[in-house]
Amino acid sequence: MEVSKHRLLIFIGTLGAGGAEHTAVELANHFADEYDEVGLVTCFDKPDFYQCKPDVRRSCIEREIHSRSPLKMAWWLRRYCRVFKPTVVLSFMMPFNILATWALRGTGVPVVVCERSDPKIEGTSKRRKLRDCTYRFIDRIQVQTVTARDYFGDKLKGKIHVIPNANRITPEQRHRAMTRQRENRIVYVGRLEDFKGVDVLIDAFCKVRDNHKDYRLDIYGDGRDRERLQQKVKSLEMAEAVIFHGRVQDVPSNIGSARLLVLPSYIEGMPNVLIEAVGLGLPVVATDVCGVRDIVEDGKNGIVVPIHDEKALAQAMLKIIEDERLAEEMAEYTGKILPRFDLANIMVLWQKLLEEAERCQR
Repeated sequence: MEVSKHRLLIFIGTLGAGGAEHTAVELANHFADEYDEVGLVTCFDKPDFYQCKPDVRRSCIEREIHSRSPLKMAWWLRRYCRVFKPTVVLSFMMPFNILATWALRGTGVPVVVCERSDPKIEGTSKRRKLRDCTYRFIDRIQVQTVTARDYFGDKLKGKIHVIPNANRITPEQRHRAMTRQRENRIVYVGRLEDFKGVDVLIDAFCKVRDNHKDYRLDIYGDGRDRERLQQKVKSLEMAEAVIFHGRVQDVPSNIGSARLLVLPSYIEGMPNVLIEAVGLGLPVVATDVCGVRDIVEDGKNGIVVPIHDEKALAQAMLKIIEDERLAEEMAEYTGKILPRFDLANIMVLWQKLLEEAERCQR
């Protein structure tokens, strides 16, 4: 009697420097040791920021068909699955979730989609309607927050799994960060795109510098807005105080000695960088977007402020850097939050989701 084989196929746009991409690679590498075969397929031919293990079968559709046509990509994915024979497909991010669901419709392959942003406001209204229509045909959906679960609740009852992002900071990294001498630095880590709110952060930091000339703002990340933001800093005559470092591989070693981390976004799913900050014992200031209150307890390990509010952002940063005792209490409190994001426990949740989805195989 032939033993049934378990094959996982992960599908995503690229393996660029983003939270969804990090999670996709982390899952591929983890389940490469658990499944008979794991594959990871990306749509677009762009450099990989995160690396898969050698035993993960890596493919890129654009590289194969020399086209970005969604229809051609969907047809290639459908044909690829006939060869790879996945027992479950795990797709990340709304546009690719839609593509994968329709591409594999009628094949009998279970599809799990992963929502990585705030479903209420992600994309255009037309794209959201298409997504909600498409998701009637999925087998399971993973969301990161209770907020996202509640959005899909009535439509996808019984199919939703809430799995937060995991803490990847090791105890050794945490110890080093907690025992280091803090430097007068405020840090931002993320893409340099309009919806990330970095321009508001720069304006707010100018107010901080009015009273604290010894502070600097370190910006880690890259994106379409980098040149515009650098020009803004130059026009404010703040080039010596606001430093653009670009993308870095080792985020913990670069931010571990900072006074605090700031996330000024207008939209998020569950920010990995906030979990990293918690892991390192950094107080945080973050805007009140989806996923933030799952990580930041306002006044306990950080301060939550309204979006687009430069004044509130500046006041929150000043409150932490001017009150050393408060900053120390916030750093200590992060230890109470960490168990929610334990990597081993979260991998168990992913395993249960995939096993449940496999039973939907038709």
